Amino acid sequence: RDRLRSRGLGDVYKRQREQHNHTQEFLTENAHLHLSHYEHGRKLPTLGTIIKFCKYYNLSLKEFFGEMTYPKEPKK
Repeated sequence: RDRLRSRGLGDVYKRQREQHNHTQEFLTENAHLHLSHYEHGRKLPTLGTIIKFCKYYNLSLKEFFGEMTYPKEPKK
């Protein structure tokens, strides 16, 4: 389940980064953001990392999280 969430966050990072024609290396050098683990769903980012990313790309948290596809909860 956390893997699904982390993958969704990674997709948002990757999509935004690619819209600006930025590589992971570019963000590491210019914004001091290391996104590889997040984009591959291996780690969940901290809120601080998400905020730093949003500030760099001038996104609100609502815009950032609005791009995610949320898995449906199983019915009980």
